[in-house]
Amino acid sequence: YNDGLAALGEEYDLSADPTDAAYGLTLVALDAFSYEYWETVYPALPECAEAQALAFVIGSMYDEYLTIGLLVNVSAWADAAESPEDAQAFADQAASRMEIMDSTMEVIADMSMTDLAAALVGDATESCTEEQITGLADSMSGAFDELGAGLDELGDDPLLTFALTEGAAFAFENEAYAEVAVCAENLWLAEIFRVTLNQTNIVAGLYANAAAEEAAGNTDVAEALVTSADQRAADLETAWEEIGAMAEME
Repeated sequence: YNDGLAALGEEYDLSADPTDAAYGLTLVALDAFSYEYWETVYPALPECAEAQALAFVIGSMYDEYLTIGLLVNVSAWADAAESPEDAQAFADQAASRMEIMDSTMEVIADMSMTDLAAALVGDATESCTEEQITGLADSMSGAFDELGAGLDELGDDPLLTFALTEGAAFAFENEAYAEVAVCAENLWLAEIFRVTLNQTNIVAGLYANAAAEEAAGNTDVAEALVTSADQRAADLETAWEEIGAMAEME
């Protein structure tokens, strides 16, 4: 898995000029790669705790790299459209995510799959207390309600929608997650919520990039991104319904 993650940047180069049409095609290919992982590879993996933990980490790395590409691309197009504040905001988010991803890769680069799995599961093998479960439920409900309310207010503005989902996904992963994923039940619920929130962010990013590519005249790229976003959005409907039910049950 280390070789696969290391080769990700070589196979899908995000260092080129984002306003070059080839960059959009790279995003289309990277998006297809990420989607294929969750649709075909992940379901075939063993259901034991260690395998699932590893599977989530690998899939999340793929999604993280895709998200960085979406942020970089939409930032470049915002700059080209003379929207410097938007361009800087998305560029800053891409830089923050890349820094965290690089740090994570440094930590796990020399770890065996067994050691990584043990580190991921860690102490989260004991059953949760009622207080811990309630804490996760409150965190999930708050993020869910805040995101839903924000999306209702924004309407059909793809750039602002991406900014909102990016903020929600980044905050949960880098602030709330570590506080709630500390026991057996919460670990998997928090992981499912985190991945679903990241997938929602990817959908918003695909739509925002499609709008930017369309405005730049890159119609084929725009259509490919919209097609993928539509498919991902359809897949997410059931996931969000299940998460909403989980939060209410807790």
